[in-house]
Amino acid sequence: MKFHKSAWGFNVPARRRLDAKTKKLVEEISAIPGGEAIRLCIQYGTCTASCPNAARMEYTPSEIIALARAGMRHEVLSSHSMWHRLSCYLCTVRCPRGIKPTELMHTLETIAPKEGLSPRRALTHSRETIEKCRVGWGQVKSLDNGHLTVEHRPLVLEQGKLKLGELATKKVLRQIAHTGFGRDCQAGDWVSIHWDWACAKLTPAQVQNLDKYTRYHLTLANQTR
Repeated sequence: MKFHKSAWGFNVPARRRLDAKTKKLVEEISAIPGGEAIRLCIQYGTCTASCPNAARMEYTPSEIIALARAGMRHEVLSSHSMWHRLSCYLCTVRCPRGIKPTELMHTLETIAPKEGLSPRRALTHSRETIEKCRVGWGQVKSLDNGHLTVEHRPLVLEQGKLKLGELATKKVLRQIAHTGFGRDCQAGDWVSIHWDWACAKLTPAQVQNLDKYTRYHLTLANQTR
């Protein structure tokens, strides 16, 4: 596939002759709730710069939009980019044009299976991504300048089912340049964890609720196919 640099410095697909089905992609996306604003994109790149998972994607969010608008139907729908979106909504909050890239990715998830294109072959990091994205919890065992060492139960996959694993330790960020959410933590405290950051100190009741509802939602997730 040939690309050229746009005026904003991003790779965009070169023009090519498009058949009727290929031209229809933008119309299909626009007709699904969440994809209506695809034509408003100016390739500013805020979505890509904001995405914690952009490095894992075959095409970044801004490239996916450019590809779709250029009619690169197969390239868009056969990629695994939309299946790596996190629903953190940073891209949606920050887009200067009011586009909702997270919702737009959902529209591609809707269209791709109709084309018989399965992304599962490419999701080698899905469990790791879920583990980092979920709100977890752990007990502080030790501290250093910028990190906490916590004991927690990681998410594991056994015989095709997700579950909380055995107790393990890991380091999480508490602060950078004296700024962060875990500056007041002490050994023995319980903290919530999101994307390897210590987010807040937890009460015993909050720990109990996180454990309860995490297990509840894992049970629901394991019922799907």
